[in-house]
Amino acid sequence: MSEKCACASRAADAAQALDQERETRADLEEQLKTVRLRHAAEVNTLSVSLQVAQEQVEQLRAALQLEREPSGSRWQREALKLQEDLVEARKAWKAVDTRSLIRRDKELARLGLDAQAVEEMPCASRT
Repeated sequence: MSEKCACASRAADAAQALDQERETRADLEEQLKTVRLRHAAEVNTLSVSLQVAQEQVEQLRAALQLEREPSGSRWQREALKLQEDLVEARKAWKAVDTRSLIRRDKELARLGLDAQAVEEMPCASRT
């Protein structure tokens, strides 16, 4: 009889272990399902973030390209303006009577002023 009891006890232990294994397996499958869902959500979020970042890169590249083009023409306009200013300054220099400049320098010297310093003063302070 003790053999039957031992056998029945082992069968009960095996059944209990099997039930425990089934519960553990069900829990692990549920955890795996949760992890897969979380992973899928993260992949979707990262895909959207990547797409947004790529669109921003495209927009920034387009903006940079637009900025470069007018910049070149802006520098060309500035160079042309400076050339025109130089031509006007040369014309004015050639038109100036050197004798009147010498006279002005002498008058400034008599007043104790430095002619060069007066010329370097900003235009607003000479008015």
